[in-house]
Amino acid sequence: MKLSTALFVLAVATGAQASCIKGSAGKGRKDGWLNYCCESDADCRELCNPNKGTCNGYLNSQELAIAEKYECMRGSYARGLGNGWGSVCCKSDDDCRESCLKNVCNGPQNPKYAPSILPKGCKAGAYGLRLGDGKKGQCCVTSDDCRDTCIKNKCN
Repeated sequence: MKLSTALFVLAVATGAQASCIKGSAGKGRKDGWLNYCCESDADCRELCNPNKGTCNGYLNSQELAIAEKYECMRGSYARGLGNGWGSVCCKSDDDCRESCLKNVCNGPQNPKYAPSILPKGCKAGAYGLRLGDGKKGQCCVTSDDCRDTCIKNKCN
């Protein structure tokens, strides 16, 4: 049996995923970006999706820096899918439903998280995402949305 055939058989037998980026799974270093392979939350900068075996969150450090600088929501930066709603971070027009202005998609916001349904006096960004990364003053549904706690729909 050739080595490549043996490796393929081993990958199929162990259920290895070819759809994630190797380097973080099982290491517990909390360094996995979006779509990195993971076994637990300890492998990811944010959370590990146990069903897919991949990390969620930001694509890379550049997307994280853009999100913090422009207070935009993650999800479309540099992915080129053309599906970014208003207020979502972007690198180019290819990331947005409409256009990318100063690293933020313009146009209507996702109806699920539109400002009209957000509680008064808080900023968009963490509302209902349950990622545990909401900063002080961002809207939240539960404490699962925040770094700390959610009180009266605002992260503390």
